[in-house]
Amino acid sequence: KLPSYVKVTKKQITLPDGKPAWKVEGTFGPKAEPAAGGATIKFKTDWEDKDVQMTIIATITGPISVDPGSFIAFGKIRKGVGAEKRITFTPNGDFALKMTRVEFPKLTIDEKFISAVATQEGKALVVTVKIAPEVQGSILLRGSMLVHLDHPALKMVKFDFNGILR
Repeated sequence: KLPSYVKVTKKQITLPDGKPAWKVEGTFGPKAEPAAGGATIKFKTDWEDKDVQMTIIATITGPISVDPGSFIAFGKIRKGVGAEKRITFTPNGDFALKMTRVEFPKLTIDEKFISAVATQEGKALVVTVKIAPEVQGSILLRGSMLVHLDHPALKMVKFDFNGILR
């Protein structure tokens, strides 16, 4: 018996060479346990009473993929040049995503030297974080950024970041 979050349908088809075969389709989830990792489906065949076993390997993903994860490394930031990094939020479903606001609650530089701008690139929401060329402050730039989104399952994402001012 399959777990309730695994659904399978099968139908007999004819291959291009005229031989009969089975087409198997299915879904894994929703409401699968994150630790489940997959399932095994066992079919009885009409050939010498043999069994066919299929292993489904599944990874549970949230509604939004974020790249990079939760840390942004600016590396060397040249005074007079500045720096920028992109964060991509990709919906894993058929919905639009918007940034509602951004905060910088912890910074080792004045907040006037950092900004974040959101743009749409296809389905993805891209947030570009910029360190201004006029940046002043300690040699080690560190901070955190809170990106607020309009999605009920992921309302806010926190990023820590650092860089070296030269």
